[in-house]
Amino acid sequence: MWALLAGTSAAQTQYPIEELAVYTGPVTTETTVERVADPAQAEQFEPLNDHYSAGYSRKPHWLRLTLQAPPADVTGERVLHIVGKPSFLGSLILYQPTEKGFIEWRNGMTVPVSQRPFPDRHLSFLVEFADDQPQTFYLRMQTPSSAFLDLTVWQPVDFARQTVSELLLIGIYLGLLVAGAINTLWHRQWIKDPLQRTYLLFLVVMFIHFLGTSGLTVKLFFPENPAYAWIIVATGTYVVSATLIRLLIHAFDMHNGPKPVLRVFQLVFWAAIVFFPAPFLGLHSEAAQIMVMLGTLALSIGTGWSLLLIVRGQTGSIALLIANLVPLVGALITSLVLLGFLPGSNTLFSTFQVGLLGSLAAFQILLAQRRQWLEKAYAAARREIRQAEQTAQWERARADEQQQFMSMLTHELRTPLSLIRLRLDAENPSRSMQAYAQRAVSDMDAIIDRCAIASRIQEGIERVSAQPQLIVDVLDQVISSLKAEDQVKVTWHGDIAGELIEADPVLLRTVLSNLLDNAIKYSKDSSQVGLVAEPSMFEGRDGFRLRICNNIGATGLPDPARVFEKYYRGRDASRVSGSGLGLYIVHNFVRRMGGNVVCEVTETPNKEVCFELWLPKTSLL
Repeated sequence: MWALLAGTSAAQTQYPIEELAVYTGPVTTETTVERVADPAQAEQFEPLNDHYSAGYSRKPHWLRLTLQAPPADVTGERVLHIVGKPSFLGSLILYQPTEKGFIEWRNGMTVPVSQRPFPDRHLSFLVEFADDQPQTFYLRMQTPSSAFLDLTVWQPVDFARQTVSELLLIGIYLGLLVAGAINTLWHRQWIKDPLQRTYLLFLVVMFIHFLGTSGLTVKLFFPENPAYAWIIVATGTYVVSATLIRLLIHAFDMHNGPKPVLRVFQLVFWAAIVFFPAPFLGLHSEAAQIMVMLGTLALSIGTGWSLLLIVRGQTGSIALLIANLVPLVGALITSLVLLGFLPGSNTLFSTFQVGLLGSLAAFQILLAQRRQWLEKAYAAARREIRQAEQTAQWERARADEQQQFMSMLTHELRTPLSLIRLRLDAENPSRSMQAYAQRAVSDMDAIIDRCAIASRIQEGIERVSAQPQLIVDVLDQVISSLKAEDQVKVTWHGDIAGELIEADPVLLRTVLSNLLDNAIKYSKDSSQVGLVAEPSMFEGRDGFRLRICNNIGATGLPDPARVFEKYYRGRDASRVSGSGLGLYIVHNFVRRMGGNVVCEVTETPNKEVCFELWLPKTSLL
């Protein structure tokens, strides 16, 4: 964009060049302007079309420039700006003829800005015409890089406009690079993605290198030490090549692709690294020629590989093709300019920069697609991690439950089995021994029954069949089935003799049996267990509340927050036979019947545990 717009602007407003010619006679470093300007050497000049390119050459090059005198301005002066590009030429000297000889104006990357004929980022000369007659100037160019020259001539007003226009376009170009970097940094995926990190590095390298090739580095940062700016430009050739190749290696995922293609790109990458010191050793001209050809080769292979990926239907292959093809076209044109096969037009030279900008746009598309893919991959990975964690947590819970179950069985069955073994080993067992053995069998049977019920609850196969029942009858049946029914003291509050309760008869008897049996087993010294029954409201529904309380013996108070957990048993509860499943079963059955059960513990004045059960009245009333 910069090259095209700047070139269009230049074509519209620049001052016409009457003649530009190059000296083709023998030239050495000792050749003087007097020899070149000798009328006898006139036939040694060949005409040019405003541009000149001799490829990578360290020898001096002489040019002849003829300009018509411009119109006089309001002050009567006739002034023109002669601008030479690129700004990184080593030396560009302009000779202006006078009656006494030639005035020498020195410019180039070896000349500090303060000593230049005109303090511009380009190699500019401000020349005056004494009258309205044309003038012929001579230019001597010598550079350690590619010897190409793009000459433009401007009247002062047009020069000022063109300078502002170029700076504006440069600002847009650099702004696009910064915008690309901000966009990549914003998504934060560059922290984990090597492709995006390399892309960020490439943007930084492009930014610095463009500052150098546009002349802003010497103008802004090293005005008195322009040699530093030239080093940045020269070494930037290799750094840009290395980072671009590295970027393409990651973009193509070449480490998982064909090894010959990877080897070629690695060769170009390491060549750029090896050639990096060339400007310091005075070998930049030779190294740059090799680097230009290797870079073009890599981009050509990348373009071919992109086409193959498009045929295969790989995601992002079109963006990869653009990222290779656009800079390839620019690199080919720029290479032909640098090697001297095309005219030294700065617009043509800048096509590589334009190509890289197109490549950056393609990479933005590629990175956007890659970010979407990475986000999906990260989301899938997070889901898998969560599933794995949930599975592991479930397996740990199952393993803990199995361990608790085995510990409970081992502990609770040991005593009954010991009693049964004692009975079997006795030749003449006493009645009490017989009773202990029978009780042991009953305890084992109860433990097995509760384990079976708990298993059905966990598997969700325990069915609820609610039906109306007389609350008084259910309590009488349950209490009369207890071996220690005399310990239970029932208190009725209100007239509930004919009241019906909505519950599953089997589950309800199991709940009441477990609560009463639990209260009797853990009561202090066979003390009474209190049961209070009364009508009650719960969450706006009519029902009945059954409160079962007992004073705790040596087993200690349970934790009311954990008492309904599976396999939970209070401190010192091991003195009493049990599975730790009874209250777990109670809690689940009550919830299935639409009721509620809570545990309350009182430490003073007597250690007391109360279970409060609420069940709804029948809806048929």
